[in-house]
Amino acid sequence: MPPIIILILAVLALVLFDYTNHAVFSPENELSTKMKAENPAKQLVTVNDNNIQKPTDLFNYQLNMVIKSAKKIPFKASVTTEQGLKGYWFQSGDNCRFEDSSRINIIIINSSQMKLWVINSERKTALETQLDTSTVNYYLGLSPVLLIEGLSGTPIANTKSLEEILPSGSNLKLTFTKEGLPKRWESSDGKTKRYIEWFYIQLGNIPRKEFELPEGINILKQ
Repeated sequence: MPPIIILILAVLALVLFDYTNHAVFSPENELSTKMKAENPAKQLVTVNDNNIQKPTDLFNYQLNMVIKSAKKIPFKASVTTEQGLKGYWFQSGDNCRFEDSSRINIIIINSSQMKLWVINSERKTALETQLDTSTVNYYLGLSPVLLIEGLSGTPIANTKSLEEILPSGSNLKLTFTKEGLPKRWESSDGKTKRYIEWFYIQLGNIPRKEFELPEGINILKQ
């Protein structure tokens, strides 16, 4: 896989850690949430009210809701945006796997082995990163939703912020399935409609091997 992909991955991982290092919020019981940001500043302020935390940063709030809800039930899902099919997302707890639409470029995070693999299945090669106690939180907090746009060709010289990559703005709407998994995350500024949509292929009982290095893949020396 080209080095640019690795650089983008590292940048997004570091940016996400800055977001998820704040409080993580639980999704509300209702399937749909639509709120207006109370504070335009890019900071998170919470208020405890009967154990419900209310954020003023809607983007940050919904990002955390997506990350947390994606870990509720193991799943396989296809993911689309306004640009079409982006890839396939597998999640089981802190283990995750993202395949692009060609199923050639694959990213796997294995929390039990504390490893991250960036794989090119066509070349049968992979770059391996061993997670240690100083880096593991970066990657266990990393969700493939943040790579969907970033790995599809964002030039490293013009790396975008998460608000540019993901749906954002004052008109945000996040919906969930009846199981509480993310269903659709959308926004519109009146001109451009942005969204991420999940179509679930399988729920529960995702084989452990999906989060292991596939057979026949050679690890490249870095």
